[in-house]
Amino acid sequence: MKKEANLSIVSANYNNADYLKEYLKSIFSSTLLPKEIIIVDDGSTDNSIEVLNEVKSNLLKIVVLEENQGFSNALNIGVKLSDSKYIIRIDTDDYIASTRIEEQYNYMIAHPEIDLLGSNCYYFNSQTGKIIFKTNVQLNHKDIEKRIKNGLHGIIHGSLICKSEILKKYLYRQSSFPAEEYDIFARILRDGYIFQNLSAPLTYIRIHKKSVSNDMPFSTVKKTFQINSEIFYKKNNILKIYNQYLHIHFYRKALYQKSKYKMIIYLIISSLFNMSRLLNRIITRRNI
Repeated sequence: MKKEANLSIVSANYNNADYLKEYLKSIFSSTLLPKEIIIVDDGSTDNSIEVLNEVKSNLLKIVVLEENQGFSNALNIGVKLSDSKYIIRIDTDDYIASTRIEEQYNYMIAHPEIDLLGSNCYYFNSQTGKIIFKTNVQLNHKDIEKRIKNGLHGIIHGSLICKSEILKKYLYRQSSFPAEEYDIFARILRDGYIFQNLSAPLTYIRIHKKSVSNDMPFSTVKKTFQINSEIFYKKNNILKIYNQYLHIHFYRKALYQKSKYKMIIYLIISSLFNMSRLLNRIITRRNI
């Protein structure tokens, strides 16, 4: 019988019925099991509840919201229900490596000074299952801090394990949508908590039509820099915001091109807005 760790997996679900079985299978197949899996269904209109109710496991706790209350509000319900020392975040359209829970949990136990721990991830095409690219996140706190203070993401939200007392203290703010992930990390960082990432890719992030990873709208980038200004008193002009948006926009368009010619064109356009980051991502992708 597999051992259970003193941690809760907290996920918000909205219309991801097609992916729930793969998400749950990856958790149940883990080398170390969580104490509980809390899924807050945020008013799904598909058959998500039916899929979840078919699962026979004492680990699974399902919260059904009759109406959609928003990603942040749904997550907060799950965070408040958690009865563990640590919380792991996984999105219900993604799945995890069999060793993710064990690796992150053991690392947190061995390094009590770390408050939030993420990792690298694989992004994959939902239709083909093909890996599109591997992330190349900064590993140490100093570099992560620099990124967040510059209005960038230092930890991938779906790769996170965190001391539960911290998430319970800060919670997500629905008013910060669609940049609620950046918002909570920025507030936690501002108050002196320690971040770190593991180099191993431990989560598989699905790219599909409904996925927020499929594209990043300008409103998200704009809101992110607005929050950055409020928390760290940074001056972010509109040119900087558009530059960041266009770099992300064209790079992600390049990833989904079947034609190599079109992919190269989009990569060139993207490079005009951030050459150093683009080269770093290309090198990482070649090493998959």
